[in-house]
Amino acid sequence: NDMPLVSSKEELEKFKKEYTVPKFTPKKLHKKVECYLGIDGGSTSSKAILIDKNGELLLKVYRLSKGNPIQDTVDMLNQIKKQDPNDYYMIKGLGVTGYAADVLEGALKADANIIETIAHMKSAQRVFGESIDVICDIGGQDIKVLFLENGMMKNFRLSNQCSAGNGTLLQSMAKQFGVEVEEYADVAFGAKLAPRFNYGCAVFLDTDRVNFQKEGYSKEELFAGIAKVLPKNVWQYVVQAPNLATLGKHFVLQGGTQYNLAALKAQVDYIKAQAPKARVDVHPHCGEAGAYGAALEAIEVVKRRGYATFVGMKEALELTYTSRTDEDTRCRFCDIYCSRTFIDTKTPNSDASRYIAGFACDKGTVESAAELKKLHSARKGLQKSTPNLVHSESRRIFRSTYEIGVKPTKDTLIHEQNVKVTLGGWGPTLRKNIKRNFVSSDKEHRSSIKIAIPKVLNIYSIAPFINTYLEALDIKPENISYSDFSNEDMFLEGAKYGSVDSCYPAKVAQAHVYSLMYGKKFSKKSFDYIWFPSITELPGFVQFAMGQSVCPVVSGTPRVIYSAFIKENNLFDKAGVTYVDDALNFANQKLLKKQLFHTWRDKLKMSEDESNWAVQEAFKSLKENEHAIALKGREILDEAVTNDEVVLLLLSRPYHSDPGLNHEVLDEFQSLGFKTLSIRSI
Repeated sequence: NDMPLVSSKEELEKFKKEYTVPKFTPKKLHKKVECYLGIDGGSTSSKAILIDKNGELLLKVYRLSKGNPIQDTVDMLNQIKKQDPNDYYMIKGLGVTGYAADVLEGALKADANIIETIAHMKSAQRVFGESIDVICDIGGQDIKVLFLENGMMKNFRLSNQCSAGNGTLLQSMAKQFGVEVEEYADVAFGAKLAPRFNYGCAVFLDTDRVNFQKEGYSKEELFAGIAKVLPKNVWQYVVQAPNLATLGKHFVLQGGTQYNLAALKAQVDYIKAQAPKARVDVHPHCGEAGAYGAALEAIEVVKRRGYATFVGMKEALELTYTSRTDEDTRCRFCDIYCSRTFIDTKTPNSDASRYIAGFACDKGTVESAAELKKLHSARKGLQKSTPNLVHSESRRIFRSTYEIGVKPTKDTLIHEQNVKVTLGGWGPTLRKNIKRNFVSSDKEHRSSIKIAIPKVLNIYSIAPFINTYLEALDIKPENISYSDFSNEDMFLEGAKYGSVDSCYPAKVAQAHVYSLMYGKKFSKKSFDYIWFPSITELPGFVQFAMGQSVCPVVSGTPRVIYSAFIKENNLFDKAGVTYVDDALNFANQKLLKKQLFHTWRDKLKMSEDESNWAVQEAFKSLKENEHAIALKGREILDEAVTNDEVVLLLLSRPYHSDPGLNHEVLDEFQSLGFKTLSIRSI
């Protein structure tokens, strides 16, 4: 058992005095006031608020959802109208949020459609300033926990798939005992102890409740126990934060569940037990915080744009709608046949608006083949005109773009030797082997060699180096081949030889190697070598670092693949190809030169000086490639500053440029007009 929620009447009174959400009284108006409307179309309830142009709250209304967000909104607007018989509310703009935001935006021509997390952040900061570290919003069916730093959101956790920890948990408990949810706290505060429920799934919580009832626990004790497990579900089950003190010193609690003082008391006690120095505040309009944030956003948008799009209160009150879900509304652009709902809305002086709900992809947003063609054309147009540096970089680095310098010759070396000057790092090693290194048979030997490289892992970091190194040694560009980008068919065909269940980027590497030997595209090329180096250290962008070590799984993958492909039959021998996976250290250039010479000396019949010169050219190529990518990144950032644009940055490993690994998500953003930067480009 746990201690009860309160141990004395004095403790309860002190808590109520500090944390009871004050009753809101609408401001009485004596003249017309410019104001802005915010609507939060939630899953269990809808909320609307009015604020003046300075952001001060004038009025708020609340309505339990009847399953139709448009009707809920019309009902709330009528409630507002009833409280304004003199037409003092001059509503200049509308902001919407919540799961019904999109349909309301189309129906009422909302000025701002803001996602819930940002709406809740704006609302909290309006009341408590930018000192907030954590915002915990507990609604009827979801939990949102936002983590802030310097007034900006840095992370969040969201749970809307399970009732453990949200208002529904308390509501269902009250219903089972025939208690109104508004009376829940009074019952829970009457407990002398609280049974310890196991936090987690709501189904198991209900099993605990049945067992505790059998053991004779009272209704009051069960209510207290459920209230006390709620913060555990939030912070341990959803957020998975073992120590709240590390999250910050200022917590703000929002959401309609905070009106339940038993749940609020448990939440405050839990936070203060883990973070004794933390400040814990409750939003004075906790149930309407999302709507408040939407209204604040509407003020900003209208002010910035200079005009409002909202149809106005009079038009909105005359909104009519129809909703239809049948075989005629079903999407038939693919074999899934998604069931869709057509919601048609109309106001007297505006064109009709149709909102389509229920589709699983962008095809479901249109109704005819002509519209679908137009949609795809528009998306492709935006993709062509919108820079995606992740996409372009993933292709650029494998192309041969570097112009290799003039290779020293026998005559050059003899001349340099006479004047006692060496050229480009060519030294005594080559001079001792001048005759051997420049016989025509060696050059002819290299010109016919074909080398294949899997397009995986840290090859994405050093591909320009590899290209130039080989080309500087007289390997023809057309004889250097990379595997294709990752795809499902490739993986399914080659993954059967895997012996270790590692991360997917490493696991897919074996499919690339297999495709180079047996895939339709490469099977007739008869490669001499498959080069998949075990890279232990990468070239770095950060000075004074202790090391640039590669993930052990990534550096070990080439050797693991070799083992997998020879464990039963030697597939390399069957394909007539030599597998090369010698280690390379790009953080130590002297060591790298020795490693590369050791690997390719006999295979390419070359001297150490020749290899060293190729390494120098390869590093120049790598630097030139990185500079070109960075210049493009600089250009996009400068444009973003000038045009006040939002651009996206993909935080990832270089090999996540592979569209088979990033799932082409960035292409979706590109088709919406968002420019994308890669790590290398900044």
